Parts: sequence; structure tokens; C-alpha cells
Amino acid sequence: MRAQTIRAQSSPFDEIVQTLLAPLPGPARAGIDAFAAFGRAAHAIATDTGLPTERRQALIAGLDTLLGGHKPEVPLALPVSAAVRDFVLAASAADIEIGHARHLLQALRQDCVKARYRDWGEWLLFARFAAAPYARALIEAGQESPTALPAAEALACALLLLTHMQDCAADYAAEGKVYLPERWLREHGAVVEDLALGSASLAWNAVFEDAARASEQLLSAAEPLPGLIRQSAMRGASAVALDLTRRWANRLAKGDPLRGPISLSAFDRLRARWAGAWRRLG
Repeated sequence: MRAQTIRAQSSPFDEIVQTLLAPLPGPARAGIDAFAAFGRAAHAIATDTGLPTERRQALIAGLDTLLGGHKPEVPLALPVSAAVRDFVLAASAADIEIGHARHLLQALRQDCVKARYRDWGEWLLFARFAAAPYARALIEAGQESPTALPAAEALACALLLLTHMQDCAADYAAEGKVYLPERWLREHGAVVEDLALGSASLAWNAVFEDAARASEQLLSAAEPLPGLIRQSAMRGASAVALDLTRRWANRLAKGDPLRGPISLSAFDRLRARWAGAWRRLG
């Protein structure tokens, strides 16, 4: 549920997303997979530092035009055009609104030009376009009630925040971006350049603690999700995903993301499966 490339190496983010998607029937899963492929193609354009900013923005605009069924002024690469067309077809079969992809493009337009976020409110606004559209698509594809949307969106935003914690050094090294709010950095005296040191300073540890607390707020908002899901398999999957996300957040808070990826343990997975089994019963 992120507007960024899913890493080739398995990560807690991938595992949690796959857990959420596992119960979906074929057409619904195909719709979400096509949305994810579209997101990866769009993100690759938005973060291609080998292209001028204006060119990237024009290509993102071309994606939006193609989503609307029109020919873009700027030619798109064939694989990118195919990803758009595949999503449109799969979304129709899965009853997913095309508008979710357009919301995602708003986040990616911003990603072309924005490298910092002033405060928590500005980050949340970005997350509503970068992460929440995936949650909306999931609820629609699963034919679940719209009452589950706020909790599902909160979970998606929590996953995005945790991914920004996990990838903060990589994002800074590759694109010069820092997604964690600047206000947190100022309050703790954290220096952006220290992201390249390979281990967190005391100031950056304090920033990560702020991020962990913020993720807990989002996860508290996501807590009702299993109880709002009608289908038992999806209800169980959402409970497992929520539990895994909490455990990942705890590990990120206690660990050091600058030293390398923070993973889930076998015990984390076992406890989460137990949580899912109980919630699946009702």
C-alpha cells in the first residue's frame, strides 16, 4: 500500500500486504495486483533522477490522461502504457474506481518536486494520496462495507510511515529525500546528513521514537478494522496484518533502521496467526 517500488527482497511491508490480499477472489486480486503494477510504473517515473523534473511531471500527466481514455501528449514507454491499460481493464472487472489511481498520481506529482515535509499534518496529507488509495481499492475489491474505510486507510498510512522509517537512509542516498517531518528533526537536533553514517545518532533515535508513537496513533485508528470486515477470511487476514504491523512498529522503534532492514521474527508471525484465527471466528 505504498506509492513506491516494492523491494525485490521480501520485507515486512510486502508480507503484510500479501497477507491482506490472500483471501481475495481471482478477479479482485487481479485488480489489486494491476493497481500495484501501475503504482510501481508511475513511481519509477516520478523518482527517475536521470530525467529532468519537468519531463517526469509531463509523463505523470500523460498517465493521468491515459487513465481518462485519451491519448497523452507526451509518448509513454510501451510497458508503462500497458500497465495503465491492464489496470483499467482489471479495475473494471474488480469494481475498483479509476479515481484511486488518479489520487495516487497526485502524490507522485508531489514526489517529483518535494524532498521534505514540514510537519505531521503535511505528511498525513501526502499519505492520504500515497497510501490510502490502496486501502480504498482493497475494500472495494473485497466488496466490503465503506464503514471499514477509515480503519483501512489508517492501516495503509501506518504501513507507509513504517516504510519511511525503514527506508530513510536509502531514500536519502538515492533521491536526497527525507519523508519524516522536519519538525521532529528540529526538535531533536537531528542532522539529515547523518542518515549516511550507517547507524543512528541519539538525535535520530529520538526521531524514530516520534515516528513510532505516530504509527501507534494510526494503528489505534486502524484497530476496529477486523470487526468491520464481514467476510471471515478477510476479517482474519486483516487481524493478522494489523498484528504484524504493530510488531514491525515495535521492532523499528527498538532497532536501528540505519544499520539495515528491520524484519519480523518467526514468533511475530506465529502470534499474529493466532490473533487472526481468533478474529476470523467473529
